[in-house]
Amino acid sequence: TDLRLSFLRDGGIDYSNDLVLLNAWQYITISANTVTGIRDFYINGQNAGHITGTLSLLTSPKDIGIGLGIRLATAYMNGLIDDVRIYNRALSTLEISNRYLQTKSLHT
Repeated sequence: TDLRLSFLRDGGIDYSNDLVLLNAWQYITISANTVTGIRDFYINGQNAGHITGTLSLLTSPKDIGIGLGIRLATAYMNGLIDDVRIYNRALSTLEISNRYLQTKSLHT
């Protein structure tokens, strides 16, 4: 199975370049900047995809699906998700890398 990170936005879906590994702890981050339109995917603190283009602000509340299949809304991830965080700004690459290193020591 081709497991990539995905980000559903108005007008389409963005995918990471790198694959998510099965049966292994991973630190996953998706950073989206509505000012610049840049979306970055990170796996274990390393950039796994960089996308540019228009990114619209949401004008009404939307559901967030974490571990939910994009193409098939009834397909769920079979695994554990821990420590979900949503920020009101895009984290820098350094912040993401530092958070990965801090968290990694708890899981390895």
